[in-house]
Amino acid sequence: MTFPAIDDIETLLRTDPEPDQARPAIERFLAAWPTRHANLRLLARALRKDGLRAQAALIDQAILLAASRTPLVSTAIRAFAAGRHGDAEHLVRDALAHGRENMAATLLLAEIAAAAGLDEEAVKLYRTGLSAMPDDHEIKFKLANALFRLNQVTAAIAIVDDIVATRPDDMSAALLRLTMLGQIGEYDEAERGYGESLSRCEDFAMLWVGYAHLLKTSGKISDSIAAYRRALMLEPGLGEAWWGLADLKSGVLGEADIVTIEEELRHSGDNAYQALHLHFAAGKALEDARQYPASFKHYARGNAIVAAGANHDAAAQSDETDRTIRLFDQPFLADRKGAGHPSRAPIFILGMPRAGSTLIEQILSSHSLIEGTAELPYISLLAHRLVAERWSSGSVRYPDVVAGVDPAALAALGELYLEAAAVHRKTDRPYFIDKLPENWLHIGLIHLILPNAIIIDARRDPMACGFSNFKQHYAKGRSFASSLGDIGRYYSDYVRLLDHIDTVLPGRVHRVEHETLVTNTESEVRRLLTHIGVEFEASCLRFYENARPVRTASASQVRRPIDPTSGQAWQPYSQWLSPLADALPQRA
Repeated sequence: MTFPAIDDIETLLRTDPEPDQARPAIERFLAAWPTRHANLRLLARALRKDGLRAQAALIDQAILLAASRTPLVSTAIRAFAAGRHGDAEHLVRDALAHGRENMAATLLLAEIAAAAGLDEEAVKLYRTGLSAMPDDHEIKFKLANALFRLNQVTAAIAIVDDIVATRPDDMSAALLRLTMLGQIGEYDEAERGYGESLSRCEDFAMLWVGYAHLLKTSGKISDSIAAYRRALMLEPGLGEAWWGLADLKSGVLGEADIVTIEEELRHSGDNAYQALHLHFAAGKALEDARQYPASFKHYARGNAIVAAGANHDAAAQSDETDRTIRLFDQPFLADRKGAGHPSRAPIFILGMPRAGSTLIEQILSSHSLIEGTAELPYISLLAHRLVAERWSSGSVRYPDVVAGVDPAALAALGELYLEAAAVHRKTDRPYFIDKLPENWLHIGLIHLILPNAIIIDARRDPMACGFSNFKQHYAKGRSFASSLGDIGRYYSDYVRLLDHIDTVLPGRVHRVEHETLVTNTESEVRRLLTHIGVEFEASCLRFYENARPVRTASASQVRRPIDPTSGQAWQPYSQWLSPLADALPQRA
């Protein structure tokens, strides 16, 4: 059936020089016939065929808005915004089960999947949305991000290139592309891209921040500082730039900066995102000035903002650790002995964040046979993939799902990891490093799929490590770090699991105690290289001369000789750290 109102809308869209004036007519149509989305979709398709893509996109947006106002979807949107992702998922699935097209429900389900780390499902759902709304740049943007997280870099960059081609002034898309290039190690191309973008849009402060991040990664610290300062000239309250300077850990923030940051905090209002960066920056600047009470107050306030938006469940984390210990017992591992991919190339450095893993990586990557890459996400992506394949049933958890993997399939999973990691490899050295600390959560899976890989546990004094996490603002993830008690419990879970692995797989993990490494460096480095199976090279002791890019929070620290006093930074704060101490395992 054809509705006369459709003809009126088409006339408006084809003849009116201001397409937005057609929006009220589209909304009246949807209000009168809320189930007739298909009629408008056909009109949008016809408009696109005739090159009227902006007008077609107007229809798409109106349909999306109408769909988001339906009772189930609007309730689901509110639940998702409040962090109740499980409730949101149930509501969205109910909406989709009704059988009518509801693109708002489909896209919200994509958001839920992405938030759960199920990016393969998110990609499918975003592609469904894009098939109905091919000119929606927001969907393209989110799809590109999901593809990038899945290591489908070529496809992700192609989508961003499409956004940039149709919207050349979209600096957010340009920034995303440059960020992707930097994260896969294409630093020279990324630096050229920043230069080109800044020549066209030198007043976009976040572009300067991205450029500063890249320069820090490349070891160009003075240029990085200048870029952060340029961003602050444009936006004095830009929290990311202030934190970028503080995170250089070089004492670059002075008394005048503290005054400015405090002033900007007073004007940050309801902008929690800016405020948390400013609090962490103030905490570091005041720590350098030895104003410890004021410093801790800012660290605590910044973490309170993070905790308010975080969803860390310490009990669930401990439960997963318990289930991991139960699953990976000696009989289970013995049944799978000889399975997995035989490669000896990967060297996994895992443990707590801020435990010295970057230092170990820098030392090892100074060896002629070992390549440093980055904190690679691919082991956790494989774990998510195993769960995602059974997501629809809702009955499988990690790591329990690993028990259902056929031993013959373990080698294929190892191959998938190696293929993904290859994107980050720039040399033909026989070994490469993956130093994502959180891989401790997947140590059993690593052993099964790559039984010959080297596994190194970067261990640090729990108080020093715990406080270092508390005062570090992480761009994403690591929500446990916003609570001193949660940090202690997380550390305890980590130690429990590694102790278990030492029992069921004696000698499988090589442990490097940070305090021993910084006080007796040469003997520890020799011991480490012997474990890997390579000859000692003196260059490993001159790791600070290594010009390789480093993307972690320790990027500037590992370009300097070892500071044996760095482990004492927590002591001036000891009076406030009892929640951490109480949650930690008994100290040796």
